[in-house]
Amino acid sequence: MKKTAIFLFMVLFTFCTLGIAFAGSHYVEPNPKRDPPGSVHMAYEWENFTPGKPNVHLPGADLQGPGDSYRYTVIRDDKYANNPDYEVVNAVVGVHIDDYDWSAEKGDTKQEWGKILVDGKASKYKAILPTDKRKPGSSEFMEIISDAEITPKGRPLFPPYIFSITNEMKKSKTLVMEIINLRKDGSINSNAPYGNFVVNRIGVHVWYKMKK
Repeated sequence: MKKTAIFLFMVLFTFCTLGIAFAGSHYVEPNPKRDPPGSVHMAYEWENFTPGKPNVHLPGADLQGPGDSYRYTVIRDDKYANNPDYEVVNAVVGVHIDDYDWSAEKGDTKQEWGKILVDGKASKYKAILPTDKRKPGSSEFMEIISDAEITPKGRPLFPPYIFSITNEMKKSKTLVMEIINLRKDGSINSNAPYGNFVVNRIGVHVWYKMKK
């Protein structure tokens, strides 16, 4: 009994040390304005937490300086993903960012830069909300924007980086996301300015449809 308890403790300790977080899929009610006709919508949300003071209760991986990165393997595992009679017809991934030196009153007191790789490659992010004044751009190098900067006041926080991953999800049940902190000149090793930001969580939405 004692050995079993020690083993379970070591497993839990290892998971906490590695920053592994667990998330299950959940069914999303149909929305005719958004969903492809006849599709089923499943969503995933992966959260991670920074341990220790002063960020005990703040979610996320704090990328403090150039070269710091957060890497996560998205694993699609639901009854539709595992049913050969269904196929992926649409899929997106969103990256939620927190920037604790930004405020609506003062703006961004310290800029941040970085890149986001989708399965090892830069991708084109979308600009969806009317409050988001950016144009769609490449995630190879960009000024990092937080959820709060683009989300209308009083609305649930919206991810500033949304990527279409339909082709990737058609080919595989896994997808590797990587977010990297960079300097203003796009490098890691230079004297250019840099800032820190927090990767709060990664969310994936997948729409399935029964094969014809």
